[in-house]
Amino acid sequence: MDEIFERKDEHIKIAVESDVELQGESLLDEVYLIHYACSEVCIDEVDLKTRFLNHEFKAPIVIEALTGGTKLGEKINRMLARIAEEYGLAMGVGSQRIAVEKREAEKSFRVVREEAPTAFIIANIGAAQLVEERGLEYAVRAVDMISADALAVHLNLLHEVLQVRGDACFRGLLSKLKLLVKELNVPVIVKEVGYGLSKEAAVALRDTGVHALDVAGKGGTCWSKIEEIRARRRGDFTKVRLAKVFENWGLPTAIAILEVRSILPKIPLIGSGGVRTGLDVAKVIALGADMAGVALPFVRLAYKGDYSKVLEYVNTLILELKYSLILTGCRNLKELREGRRYVVSEKIVEWLKQRGITL
Repeated sequence: MDEIFERKDEHIKIAVESDVELQGESLLDEVYLIHYACSEVCIDEVDLKTRFLNHEFKAPIVIEALTGGTKLGEKINRMLARIAEEYGLAMGVGSQRIAVEKREAEKSFRVVREEAPTAFIIANIGAAQLVEERGLEYAVRAVDMISADALAVHLNLLHEVLQVRGDACFRGLLSKLKLLVKELNVPVIVKEVGYGLSKEAAVALRDTGVHALDVAGKGGTCWSKIEEIRARRRGDFTKVRLAKVFENWGLPTAIAILEVRSILPKIPLIGSGGVRTGLDVAKVIALGADMAGVALPFVRLAYKGDYSKVLEYVNTLILELKYSLILTGCRNLKELREGRRYVVSEKIVEWLKQRGITL
């Protein structure tokens, strides 16, 4: 099997079968929504609709960038695209580099648009591909491949550094992003992959003109853990050591949202990284995100091939979100986001204080 195909399937199988999460590191457990005991909101009044990048969604949930490129990736993408279509959710595909370079891999991505003809679909390329000479061509082909509504450019520098045979250089990234925004005919989203966006990164990205950000903070799937497992299997103990040293690197999801919002109060924002429940979704919305991204739970359920279990998870996620609104006295997401119905722990307060950020 070609190395890139093998790597794609290995990433999926490690994520599904191994302990690759940094549980608790998102600091979403350090965010407390304020219980309103006098709430008169009934569940049939709760409105989860929201707008993001001029598109209306039935719920503020993004099925995050996951996979593609192989038969296994195709199976997962097909199932999750059906969910996105049925529930009016956004969905992002995994890195399309494999399909741009190898036409035989295109089907595993095209299936998303086939199964979700009206859903908001997000194409995906890496910063490492964008900075290449043909970076703009990569982006255009990725979008056209799935008739995407937006393009995500993922920033995975640490992952590339740790990955066996990774592309660990993003020289020229910001100028290429500026050109991409100018030339591409769909919105550009810049996303991290589990290490978070700081306020400094947010300012730099704002100046390129990108349309939205995805903080993808620490606390969910940890690529350092995944690459440690891959390196150990190959006997590359230098990479094993590097992966362990940087296992806890990054900004927790709750912090990343607050950092970005402290400097960019209006930019469309996805909060992701360790979001596992509807309560987590409510917390990232309360902190200032417009949408919440969920990845690993979806890929684990779709990997097993039981569509009913994926449906059950989505229904539970939405119900938990509705209960969170009821218990805070909110009828819609705008009230939750603008009502400052939360407090944070001293741990978060101290971080923000040292960073010169006021709540």
